[in-house]
Amino acid sequence: GRLNETEITDVPDYYFLYNHGYLTEVKHQYDGGNCWAFTAMAVLESCIKKITGRDYDFSEENIKNLMTLYSDYGWDSDTNDGGHEDMAFGYLTSWLGPINDSDDLYSPMSVLSTVFNSIVHVQNILFIKREYYTDNDAIKDAILRYGAVGTSMFYYDYYLNDETNSYYCFDDYYGGTNHAVTIVGWDDNYSKDHYD
Repeated sequence: GRLNETEITDVPDYYFLYNHGYLTEVKHQYDGGNCWAFTAMAVLESCIKKITGRDYDFSEENIKNLMTLYSDYGWDSDTNDGGHEDMAFGYLTSWLGPINDSDDLYSPMSVLSTVFNSIVHVQNILFIKREYYTDNDAIKDAILRYGAVGTSMFYYDYYLNDETNSYYCFDDYYGGTNHAVTIVGWDDNYSKDHYD
């Protein structure tokens, strides 16, 4: 069975993992197209911290270099030019990683990394199904139970409101995703007027 199967009946209108100490340091991918690696490591760090109380700082460098073009384990994706969540799942479930960030520091320009012994072994990955775009109950439940949740989205600067620091893409013209992010909480009372 999965950890933390207790039924959650009291879901608050506002919840932020940081306020409860379940987030690790925010990191910056700079010009590298490695959001998928940063999301995977942030989610894993948060979930381990929430369940065990242990702090880890995992290497985004190691995952992005081992799972892309120039590695024996890599997929046909140019290093630092993007990737997808399946690359993270393969890295973690094959126990190629994670490793400590201090053993392989991030550079948005490098393409090669050494294979180390992983410091934890991921054995379960939870996938959340949504029936419609406002169906957020399973995401909230997962955050309350386990920690941060990773997702993909479409990102284009045009849809970012700098004044309210909010983002809403109302155009389905693009029809896909191009960015990975980490969901760390919610605010059900956040006004839709912030997206104008």
